[in-house]
Amino acid sequence: MRQPIKLLPYFGNTGQGGDHIARFKGLSVNCSAIGESWELSAVPGRQSIVADGDNAGMELQALVEHLKGNLIGEGVFSLYGGKFPLCLKLVDDENRLAVEISHCIDDYQSPFLYNPENHDDDSRDASLPLVSGPCFSVNREEVEGERTISNPHDSFMGLLCVEGEGKLKVDGVSTTVKKGETLLLPAPVDEFDLEGALTILTVVSLIP
Repeated sequence: MRQPIKLLPYFGNTGQGGDHIARFKGLSVNCSAIGESWELSAVPGRQSIVADGDNAGMELQALVEHLKGNLIGEGVFSLYGGKFPLCLKLVDDENRLAVEISHCIDDYQSPFLYNPENHDDDSRDASLPLVSGPCFSVNREEVEGERTISNPHDSFMGLLCVEGEGKLKVDGVSTTVKKGETLLLPAPVDEFDLEGALTILTVVSLIP
């Protein structure tokens, strides 16, 4: 499989949600009580779901079991016993919107938090990851026009659009992407093209 997969999140009401997630994802004000949005998750009871295509309606872990290494990479699939190893979610605590990324196999490691609403104020070196550790790496990719991005060898890539809109092209096939959408790019894709004016947060699973 070599085409990106759009995912629908699992929305949770923590009792503390404001309107940050609804605004970020362009949802109706009737959805303003969302406390968390599980964007890339195979956590039981909180799984993201394939939005369209032949596997529409399938939960993420079932998709992993169906496609195995053709989805997440042979090495990742083998190392983690066929489990999807990462969790990416949006969290709203009424004071800020945060992207929470965790490695959820074995020990549930302390999550990496990032505020997408303040990314313009980030003075980091753009050539360096936002965070890099033994189990996952997170980068922010800025696109103005066209850009080709590499996908790490033998690993999937999760994509969260945090600003703007554009198109993602793989093997000549374009997929639209806009702020608030999450996609999963299968491991067999070595590189892909982005076109438009957008900011993408990428997360990949690393083999220790």
